Formats: sequence, C-alpha cells, structure tokens
Amino acid sequence: MKIGTIGRVGALMLAAVFLVTMAGCGGSKKKDSSGPADAYLTTEELYDQGREYLASHELRKARQMFERINMTEDARDLEPMVRLSMADATFYAGDSLSLIDARPLYDDFVILYGDHERAPYAKLQAGVCLLQQVNHPSRDQSMTYESIEDLNAVIRRFPGSDYAGVAQIKIDNARNNLAEHDYLIGKFYMKKKAYQPAEKRFRNVLLNYPEYPDRDKLYFALGKALVLADNMDEGSIYLGKLIESWPNSAYAKDATKLLAKDSVADIRKKEERRRAKEQARTDKRIKEAEARMMKARKKFAKKNKKKKDEEPEKE
Repeated sequence: MKIGTIGRVGALMLAAVFLVTMAGCGGSKKKDSSGPADAYLTTEELYDQGREYLASHELRKARQMFERINMTEDARDLEPMVRLSMADATFYAGDSLSLIDARPLYDDFVILYGDHERAPYAKLQAGVCLLQQVNHPSRDQSMTYESIEDLNAVIRRFPGSDYAGVAQIKIDNARNNLAEHDYLIGKFYMKKKAYQPAEKRFRNVLLNYPEYPDRDKLYFALGKALVLADNMDEGSIYLGKLIESWPNSAYAKDATKLLAKDSVADIRKKEERRRAKEQARTDKRIKEAEARMMKARKKFAKKNKKKKDEEPEKE
C-alpha cells in the first residue's frame, strides 16, 4: 500500500516537471512572436516596405529599412535601387546637412552604375543638392557654379535622357540666379553712389547672361549708372533702347525722366550737394579729432611738468 502511494506521488511529480518544461517552451515561443513584425521580412519585402515609407515621407523608417537590406547577402540584384532609395530618403529631409549627405550618395550611384537607367536621375539630383543649398541670389553663388557643372554633365553623358531636358531648365534657372546676384551687387553699389563699379556689374549681366528675363530693369540700371557716372552719351543709348523696346514698362517712364536735361542737371546738383555735405562732415570729424589730440597732448605735458616739479632735486 505504501509502495503504491509512493509510485503515484512520483508519477505526479514527473507530470508536473513535464508540464513546467512545456510551459517554458511555450513561453519562449510567445516571446519570439512578440518581436518586431518585420523581423523576418525577405530582402524584397524590406525594400518594398522602405519604398512605402519613402512614398509616405516617413524618411527615418525608410532609411532603417534600406540599411537592413545593405547588411544582407542576397541583395545584389536590388543593391542599385537600394542605394538610390537611400539617397532619396536622405535628400527629401530637405535640411542643409541632409542635402550635403545626399550628394555623395547620388555621385556614388553614378560611379558604380553609370549604365543604369536611373544614372541620369542620380546625376541630376547631385546638382539639385547644391542648388537647394543656395536658395537666394543674394547668397554666395560658388555652389551654383558647381551645380551647373553637374547639370551639364547630365546633358553630356545622357543626351537622349528625359533628364537632360530637366537639367537644361535647371541650368537656366541657376544662371538667372547668377545674373540676379550680380544685379543685386550693382544695386548695392548704386546705393553707395559707387556708379562705376555698379556699371561694371550691370554690364556683366548684359554681356554674359543674354537670357536674363528682366531686360528692361537691366537697361534702366545700366543706363542710370552711366549717366550718373558722367557718361551721358552711352547711358542715353541704353535708356533710349529701353523706351523703344519696352514702352509700357514702369522703367521706361523713369528712363524718360532721366533723359530730360533738367532731370540730369537736378541729379548732378543733388549729387554735388551730397558730396559737399559729406566733405563737410568729414572735415568736421577731422577737426574734432585734431582738437581732441591737441587737448590730450596739453594734458600729458601739464601732467609731466607737474611730476618733474614734485621730484626732489638731486644734490
């Protein structure tokens, strides 16, 4: 009777151990299933998921997906598009740092896959990365020149591509920025009454950027700078061309007034009065500075004399 009881107890203990072991296994499986839903996605699924994130502008998630693909060994066929998608996900963040980071990614794509159908797009984007960092003609334009080189490379290397036409449009816009940059510098010189440097800037736009759209504005600025620089003969040529070619322009009315002899005479009289006032202010400042210096010298001499008088005489 006692032996039977012990046997039953032993059987129950073995059953309990078995159940605990099974429960442990079940718990482990449950823990695994609670991990990330995309933990076991294939390369293609990771790429598709990344593209979906990119389309919905969830850029951080998109980059995470593409980075995981780069770490797998079965992504050779998808590697070009993964690289390009990574560049896009970086580019569309839009901030300056992202644009700086995206450009070499596009360039790397062109270097590695120059024959790929998306290579023209990548080269175009490399130029756009630079253009978007400039933003306004008033800023330094060194990156604009560099971007034009990238965009010209699209036209040279991929002349039959649809992106060649897009590149040309962007080149035209970039050149307009360069022209406007020179024009704004010329306007700055005009405000400073530095008419000859202003005239050089306006003339540079006229000669080097024939596609500049605001020709009436440019002719007026150049003509006015020449007139105020005492070159009435050449200035009147540009002002007359403005009146003839753009009679309805607001600048044409201003040009007509500027060409009037009385108007030019008035401008010159005002300029002479302005220069006389500036000279008077300069002379006043010089006299005040000389007076302060003389006062300081007298004060120093008086202090030095007093110090010598107070020193005991040497025997």
